Amino acid sequence: MGLSRLYATLPERSGNLLLETPLIEESQFRVHLPAGTEASRLPAPTDLTSSFGEYHTDYKIEGGVLRIVRSFRIPVQEITPGDYPAFSDFALRIDNAEREQLQVHRRVLARNGNATPMPPVN
Repeated sequence: MGLSRLYATLPERSGNLLLETPLIEESQFRVHLPAGTEASRLPAPTDLTSSFGEYHTDYKIEGGVLRIVRSFRIPVQEITPGDYPAFSDFALRIDNAEREQLQVHRRVLARNGNATPMPPVN
């Protein structure tokens, strides 16, 4: 989302910061993993709620399908210079959650028929 890059690039403010447009989204993505592929690392769920808004994510594997749920609601608001450091922290925490990576890998069928994981490709 790049919230901190859009609104929180200064170390401090002398005037109010006006967020004139509400940022609202509720998305659900489903990724059908190829046979023999599984997630080796999923980001932890994120639940951020403050006076500035809210942001939530969740990642789950359900029957070979990776389900990603993301929602945020940042209302129109005016942020005072005194509240700006807390807003900046809130924005940065959202951006850090957005950068979380997940890893999938393909399982290899050994000669004996047992599946063994391959190391992730970097």
